[in-house]
Amino acid sequence: MTIHDWHGKYSNSISVLYGVVKSSEQDFDSVQEISKLAVERMYQNKKDYYTTSCNDRRR
Repeated sequence: MTIHDWHGKYSNSISVLYGVVKSSEQDFDSVQEISKLAVERMYQNKKDYYTTSCNDRRR
């Protein structure tokens, strides 16, 4: 199945979210800390997207 097959059948649109962290940004104690920061940034990106696009993700 391709993304094209999803349009209208399962969803009218698909978005990709991301959170980026460089391990050199600060001294991390573990990979889990890096992952946690990436997840936090992903959710912040998601919030920013829905705020600026005026899309209601709950529809």
